[in-house]
This record gives sequence, structure tokens and C-alpha cells, in this order.
Amino acid sequence: MPAPVSLDLRLRIVRAVERGSPICEAARRLAVSSSTAIKLMRRVRTTGSPRALALRRAPRRDRDPHQHGKRYGRGPLDQGLVATVPHGQCGP
Repeated sequence: MPAPVSLDLRLRIVRAVERGSPICEAARRLAVSSSTAIKLMRRVRTTGSPRALALRRAPRRDRDPHQHGKRYGRGPLDQGLVATVPHGQCGP
């Protein structure tokens, strides 16, 4: 995931657009993607602030060694669920 755009750069984009520059042109001049500038201006119109939203993290799950077999060495190979073929006996 790319790094968030700094507040300084966000303010520069907002100022350029408020002075009459098209959003895509301001984005090009300030070297950010047009979708970033468009989303920023949408946020400014709806919330009134160019600040980034807080990053949300997924809730941490309890790590049960039997729930996630691959991570703890209890995958299909360890359980005998996958057939193995001796070397040289596969193919024509």
C-alpha cells in the first residue's frame, strides 16, 4: 500500500483547486494521481477537512494452533491428505 499523502501536499492541492485550477491539472502539477486528488476534494467538500482518515486495522484474532493448519505445520502434507510420488516415477 502506498504511503499517505502528507498534509502539506493535501493543502497545496486544495489551494490550487480553490484558486480555479482543474483537479486533474493540480494533481499533475503536484505529482499525485488524479484519483487521489479527486478523492481528497470529495473529502474536503463532505467533511470540510483535508486531513486523512485514521487507518483502521482488522481486529486481532486469537491464534489457535489448530485453527490455521498451514501456519503451524499441520497442513495437508502433515496430515497425510496429499499423495506423494517417489522421485522419477512421475511422467512418461
